[in-house]
Amino acid sequence: MNKAEFEKAMKIATDNDRDLSDIDESVLYGCGLPGFGKRTVTLECAAKLLRWQCVRFDGSIDEEELNSMRVICRKRIEVVSVAFV
Repeated sequence: MNKAEFEKAMKIATDNDRDLSDIDESVLYGCGLPGFGKRTVTLECAAKLLRWQCVRFDGSIDEEELNSMRVICRKRIEVVSVAFV
């Protein structure tokens, strides 16, 4: 995941009007563990992970966790675009 993709995912994650409840992020469970390999996911899936990890209940951002997730996302998450025809 590159910087632009991470920023887009964070924008989605912090959008309170965006419902991500139908997105299955289970493929990313354990992404912080040493043996976790690279996974290919949609931008919304990454956003749901970031919402869970970085966004506090009051809507503020946990900056320490955000920095940790930047490293994890850069190394272990690849974002694909999904086009519906």
